[in-house]
Amino acid sequence: MSIFKGNVFHHSNNRLEKYYNLIVIGGGPSGLSAAISAYDRGERSILIIERQPVLGGVLNSCLQDGFGFDTFKRSLTGQEYVAQFVKGIKTRCIETALNTTVLELSKDKVIKTVSPNNGIVYYRAKAIVFAAGSREKNRGSLNITGSRPDGVYVSGVIQKMLDDKEKLRAGQAVIFGSDDVGLSLAHRLLNDGVKIKAVIEPNNHLCGSFYNKEKSLDSYDIPLLLSHRIKKVLGNKTIEGVVIEKTDPSSGVAEEETIACDLLIISVGLIPDAGLLLSAGMEISPLSLGPVVNDRYETSVPGLFVSGNALFIHDTADCISKEGFIVGNKAVQYINNFGAQNYYWETQISSKAMQVEGRGGISYAVPQKIDINKSDNDIMVFFRVKEEIHDKSVKVFISGKEYQTIYKKVLYPNIVHSVMLSKRDIISRINGENNIIIEV
Repeated sequence: MSIFKGNVFHHSNNRLEKYYNLIVIGGGPSGLSAAISAYDRGERSILIIERQPVLGGVLNSCLQDGFGFDTFKRSLTGQEYVAQFVKGIKTRCIETALNTTVLELSKDKVIKTVSPNNGIVYYRAKAIVFAAGSREKNRGSLNITGSRPDGVYVSGVIQKMLDDKEKLRAGQAVIFGSDDVGLSLAHRLLNDGVKIKAVIEPNNHLCGSFYNKEKSLDSYDIPLLLSHRIKKVLGNKTIEGVVIEKTDPSSGVAEEETIACDLLIISVGLIPDAGLLLSAGMEISPLSLGPVVNDRYETSVPGLFVSGNALFIHDTADCISKEGFIVGNKAVQYINNFGAQNYYWETQISSKAMQVEGRGGISYAVPQKIDINKSDNDIMVFFRVKEEIHDKSVKVFISGKEYQTIYKKVLYPNIVHSVMLSKRDIISRINGENNIIIEV
């Protein structure tokens, strides 16, 4: 039994619960754009839960420009970019729960949180947008030998230190990883008086954007060493250098080199922060490392949507924000048709969802399922390739029949690619095989 008072009610076990139509978990660009989109579609019962004391997410630490080309048609710093969305939240008076950590998320859309001011609070929602972002891979997963001296940090820690105006006691740094975070840190550290000896990348390709590489590395003649790994960290109390290794694939002979440094920054990529979804029993893709979703960005739990880097690692903040707007719209469609079976034009072609699969040089594709009975007319499928591919065609097969062939001069693994599918075309080709295959 529950006693309601506004959107607050006390459950029979005397725990404090609050109810909203839509709850957004995560106050970064994806979550903020989803909340704004839902509000502009007419939804007013919205709450944003953010574990930091301010909205904005990781972009609050991004002082470099290069954000907003698509969204605002000009170059902004990360702080300036996300400030536009924070302003939109405040202008619309969308409610927020800051400095609040989500402890549990259940399949019946109950969220257990804790905060210094309110203690334990439970929230219930008709729909949830999970936009918790991503987390960094750390040294423990990289098989780097040596002791654990001072001066070895993941990129997020360095960003926080720089944000807090802490003086880095370092003169020479090595960055392990060429993702956008590592590339932007190279530029920021240079401005802080730290010399970047090299950026080491274990893959045979750049992992960040070419824009950031040109701005942060090429402009300062910082070497990018592809197909290299850090074999060992040198030093006891403080780091003195690193031993790097490159293996010649033809001979199998490893070439070693020692680089002296007093700072090692590990920035070997991000992975979706989907731990709460996994603990709630939702399926996680072993390829994208994010949750399995349908073309409405909805998990196996109806009304629980995922957006941004919590789904898969995107190229830019602009892409994340654009997706957030779409997901916020999908969440409102669900809320407005709460309990209804079909809220798009009905087809009843197949009772099963179409399974989306990448083959050949495709590393993963998202969404992994397309529920053709509830799909929009146009369906976008995103994918990444495993390695740089030249002069190849991307082929799409529906139910075993070739649907489209798109010639590509080059496909880069550090860029998210996409294909557009038509709902009517899918329906016309369904022959009993419920699959869509993207192949390179």
